[in-house]
Amino acid sequence: MKERKMDYLRRVAIPKEFSRKLKFVERQQLDITIQYGKIHIKKFEEGDLEKRPYVGIVRNIDNLTRVTIPVEYLRLLCIRPGDTVNIELEGEVIKISKKI
Repeated sequence: MKERKMDYLRRVAIPKEFSRKLKFVERQQLDITIQYGKIHIKKFEEGDLEKRPYVGIVRNIDNLTRVTIPVEYLRLLCIRPGDTVNIELEGEVIKISKKI
């Protein structure tokens, strides 16, 4: 588990080792959802649309491995810019939660 600060543009930097393990590239499309009180981030694959009951909000990762988290998700989880968040990798999913 890693800790990062949410910046004032609602971005969080994905740890480099997570990005390498998941083979993220610049401008990689990521599917962002909330499940069980955590933000879940995984690669977005357009071909999977028929197989999935839902699609979250899709965002691109930038060249510094940052992703912008939807403000609605942050509000639901009471995460504000400047807060420290926990980032963990489980399989092919990055999970983000507020540090307590």
